[in-house]
Amino acid sequence: MDVLVISNFYPPEILGGYELSCAHVVEALRRRGHRVTVLTTGMQSARPEERRDVRRILYLSDLYRQVSGDPGHARTVEHTGRVSCHFNVWQVLNALEEIKPDIVYAFNLLGRGVMNLVDTLNRTGVPW
Repeated sequence: MDVLVISNFYPPEILGGYELSCAHVVEALRRRGHRVTVLTTGMQSARPEERRDVRRILYLSDLYRQVSGDPGHARTVEHTGRVSCHFNVWQVLNALEEIKPDIVYAFNLLGRGVMNLVDTLNRTGVPW
C-alpha cells in the first residue's frame, strides 16, 4: 500500500512527542511492507534530507513563535497557520498526483493552513 503522511514536524526536528509518534508509525508501516512518503516542513536547522521518502517542502507559519508588534502581521500569521496556505495545498496536490497514495495519514496540521488542507483532502477523494 502507498501511504502519504503529512506532519508539521518530523524527526530530527521535534517539539515534543507528537513528531516521535509520527516517526514510529511511519517505521511500523514500512516494516509491514508499505511504501510511505512523509511531507513535512523544513525548519531552518534542518539539513537537506538524504531520503527521498521524507520531503521537507511544506511551509510552516510563525504560529509557533511569539508574534509581536503589527497586529496585521499577527492576523496574517494566524490565518496562514490555521486557515489557508496555498503553497502547502499545491505541494500536497503535487504529491497526491505523483505518489497516488491509497491513503493519507495526517498528523498535526497546525501551522500549515489546516482548514484548507482538510478541505483539499476531502475533495480529492483519497481516504484519510
